[in-house]
Amino acid sequence: MKESSASANTRRPEGAPSFLLTLAPLAAALAWPAMVSAQALPDMNAPGPPEDAALSAESSNPVVRSIDIKFRGQATVDRERILSNMRLKVGEPYTKEKEEDDLRALYNTGDLLDVQITAAPVSGGVKITVVAEARAGLGEIEFTGNTVFNSERLQLEISLKTGQSIDDTKLAKAKQDILDVYKSKGYPDVTVDYAVTRGSTPGFSRAVFTINEGGRGIIRDVIFEGGTSFSHGKLAGEIKSDNRNWLKFWDLKRRVDRTKIEADMKSIEQFYQNAGYLDARVLGVEPRRVDEDKVDLVFRINEGPVYTVSGVGVVGNRLYQTDQLIPVFQLEAGQRFSLADMKIDLETIALWGAAWILGRYGDTLLQRYKLESLPESPSALIDEIGRRRGALRAGGVIDRHKASEALIRDFRSGTLGRITLQAPPSKR
Repeated sequence: MKESSASANTRRPEGAPSFLLTLAPLAAALAWPAMVSAQALPDMNAPGPPEDAALSAESSNPVVRSIDIKFRGQATVDRERILSNMRLKVGEPYTKEKEEDDLRALYNTGDLLDVQITAAPVSGGVKITVVAEARAGLGEIEFTGNTVFNSERLQLEISLKTGQSIDDTKLAKAKQDILDVYKSKGYPDVTVDYAVTRGSTPGFSRAVFTINEGGRGIIRDVIFEGGTSFSHGKLAGEIKSDNRNWLKFWDLKRRVDRTKIEADMKSIEQFYQNAGYLDARVLGVEPRRVDEDKVDLVFRINEGPVYTVSGVGVVGNRLYQTDQLIPVFQLEAGQRFSLADMKIDLETIALWGAAWILGRYGDTLLQRYKLESLPESPSALIDEIGRRRGALRAGGVIDRHKASEALIRDFRSGTLGRITLQAPPSKR
């Protein structure tokens, strides 16, 4: 049976589905700009962003018409100081958030023991009332028990001053300042206590520091406990706390000096490390009292094991062969390890590198270390790097080890730029 013409007209020709599928992406692509344009048009009836909503809400809040500061007790804090720490301002909208922020800020100043903020409606806005209880102001500072230093000298040594608000942090800092000045002058047993009492002026307090100076810390002798590998004289020669001058009889009164003791601890540890005792540590130093004036200064030492160099090797060397480098190193296989020798070897490597860079990359050195002109020798370059980097010892002497480390570190990190090591440096 033949199909009707109507049926024939509605039949899809062969290939029609694939043709329609091919057009589908094109239709979607053509529709995409229209959809984007439609989405880009703002909805005038939609709510604005949160910021606009917040501004709108704040503008509807009552306006601060006045701020009144009241004190419970003496007003030892300036009114302007309180206002300067508040977000609430006359003429600006009031919000609960600002009030809470102001409470936190005022407590954090440390000037107030208690503070309350209230907002009362008035014509045209609100009136803010701040009720504060200020910490007692410091009216007087008193020292008792001090004979070595007069009160005027101690007052200069502490940061606590009259007129300030008083709290435990400031008092504890002043106590430590007093302890430090006594101990620096050879009074290791000094103790300091403090108390706060009512001052002679209403609303102000008096801080009283009670000092027990203890005996003077004149060093009678120095003892090295645990230091069995070296003689007493050898170790004593490494410290400054025992540097008496026998030509001056008054120099026999050597006082305990904490600054010297800290330096002495480092000197003894370095002495041991240079002798192969890498783990050696000074565990502590104790002024052990002998009588009212004299103490024995006791260094407690843990020597640890002695280390021996099992072998010396070089990796990453390009300019020189290993058999060229090993003979010039201070460290040798079979000998005790020495930290000082290792530092010398590091400086030697830095000098070789400095010679290579100085001869081929002068512009790089000028730019990196901001030099006005190139140094005349590798050694002078190391010194100049030390000056530029602040690698200085006491008296302004260049610390060549630190300067050498700086040059090697800059090279290895690439800070100096692209530097190739292809051939030995030419002789200068």
